[in-house]
Amino acid sequence: FIKELRSKFGYSFQDVQILNVNAVQESLVSDGITSSLLTGISYDTRNRLNVFETTEGFISTLDSELAGFSVLGGDTDFLKMELEHKHYFLAFNNDVPVLGGSNFGLRGKLGMLFATSDNPIPIFERYFPGGMYSIRGFGIRTLGPTIDVASASDPETLVNREFHIGGNKEAVFNFEYIFPILKNQGVKGVVFFD
Repeated sequence: FIKELRSKFGYSFQDVQILNVNAVQESLVSDGITSSLLTGISYDTRNRLNVFETTEGFISTLDSELAGFSVLGGDTDFLKMELEHKHYFLAFNNDVPVLGGSNFGLRGKLGMLFATSDNPIPIFERYFPGGMYSIRGFGIRTLGPTIDVASASDPETLVNREFHIGGNKEAVFNFEYIFPILKNQGVKGVVFFD
């Protein structure tokens, strides 16, 4: 095991343009410039067997992003804080027949987004869970708050109930059991609950 403590500090400048939304939906989204400071710290004790595989140890990460204020400028003002912990441990030693080399993986991620002015938080900064790296079994960015929005400029038209506005907080928990299928070839299977 290698114990590793890392910190990061950076600056981000984004000019986002929202395209392909109708006139009704356009009032719900805002584009513009986001100027932000990024900070983070992580502690890693995983036994990385290769780029994709680990069987024991953990990694904990705390990240923050501060956008706007008079010093940074831009069109958006918010504070985003995220805490994530991944923990792996062996279920059975390698000498156990069939199940040897299998392990458990646990992951928890919490995120909070705070507005720091009267400006609304842009939709592209909000939380939209779903997908392979978040909550498997759902499409990418398909979970979270939705509102009823007319599907065209004419209010007499049908209502589009699938307009996702995203959330200002997120809690994702994953549990998985990883087991070897073909040990020598490195093929593994996974059973998960998200």
